[in-house]
Amino acid sequence: MNYLEALCFAWQNIYFYINGEVRKNIEVTDAATNTKIAIKGSAFELSCYFTNWAQYRPGLGKFKPDNIDPCLCTHLIYAFAGMSNNQITTIERNDVTLYSSFQNLKNQDAKANQVNETKSHSLCVCVYVYIYDLHGSWEGYTGANAYLTVDYVMNNGAPASKLIVGFPTYGHTFILSNPSNTAIGAPTSGAGPAGPYTRQSGFWAYYEICTFLKNGATNQWSSAEDVPFAYQGNEWLGYDNQKSFQIKAEWLVKNNFAGAMVWAIDLDDFTGTFCNQGKYPLISTLNQALGIQASGCTPPSSPNAPITAAPATQQLSGGSSGGSSGSSFGSSSGGSGFCAGKASSLYPVPGNKHAFWHCLNGVTYQQNCQAGLVFDPSCECCNWAYSDSSTVQNASVFSTQVTWRYQQKM
Repeated sequence: MNYLEALCFAWQNIYFYINGEVRKNIEVTDAATNTKIAIKGSAFELSCYFTNWAQYRPGLGKFKPDNIDPCLCTHLIYAFAGMSNNQITTIERNDVTLYSSFQNLKNQDAKANQVNETKSHSLCVCVYVYIYDLHGSWEGYTGANAYLTVDYVMNNGAPASKLIVGFPTYGHTFILSNPSNTAIGAPTSGAGPAGPYTRQSGFWAYYEICTFLKNGATNQWSSAEDVPFAYQGNEWLGYDNQKSFQIKAEWLVKNNFAGAMVWAIDLDDFTGTFCNQGKYPLISTLNQALGIQASGCTPPSSPNAPITAAPATQQLSGGSSGGSSGSSFGSSSGGSGFCAGKASSLYPVPGNKHAFWHCLNGVTYQQNCQAGLVFDPSCECCNWAYSDSSTVQNASVFSTQVTWRYQQKM
């Protein structure tokens, strides 16, 4: 394949560096046929982070390089490597294997290597602006996770053409001090409960957020910040959706920014089974808004088994005393239910391997695993059902070993 063919049948749009000028579209002449051909590129970068600890998430949350759609982003970034004696080193036990799988993504189309070589001539120095984590449970009041706030950087001399704007595919959760006060800026008493896949208090992946919304949460829109927020009982969530991503992306294009970056590709609904918005709904919104069509690139089939049912919500059989609160992923009762007097943790439901109790400060929440998964007490997570008990034991040991390290990173 010659240079011209590599450009014409590129798996990603590119931009062109000619005589010191970056151009989005060019016209070239095929010397063999003397035919002029217009080649369209993308003037915008879409960088997506992959996190090497996503491999430790249970069930449908587990994510490896094989799950990545190579047609979605213009750049992929592996997070993270370490440093030892001034040398770059691995962090996870299988980083070298993951590196190889990560690199092989560009070989899924024979034309990809050609295009990557041409891209190397058009690289420019850009600054990543992480406009997320602006508010969280550490502050003591509710707030949006991310909104457009780059004035400081630009007012201090950074041109828009050198700025890559950050987009989060996750949200932050809070426990309201007063469940009747649900406004932005309302007092909070701590972080919201952990999601069943990311397993960190105060933090939900977008696919976990969709479960919360489907289970009866009230969803509202902040016109001042162009972002949604939601609440149920004493739980409050600040997050982004397709609408807020679209608004930000259009603003980015209008103001000639260099592009967008996403934290992280493994936190979007990559299976498309939680949100019913297709695979990678948030990143796909950016891809389309920035005009990054990947002609000639075919996404790989997902290695995950197809799941069609969303997590079900069931009412608790135990009674409740005191006020009840809404649950992120199921129903709840007061302190006299199953969790009365128990430590905050996850517990199996006797006689129902597909459900589990989520105890939080003495409040009982019944949650249900995604269809096809069962609750695994060894990792306190939903997992695939194993017929071989030795396999379960080995998987449990491994899960226990990585849980502490995983939680520290997330």
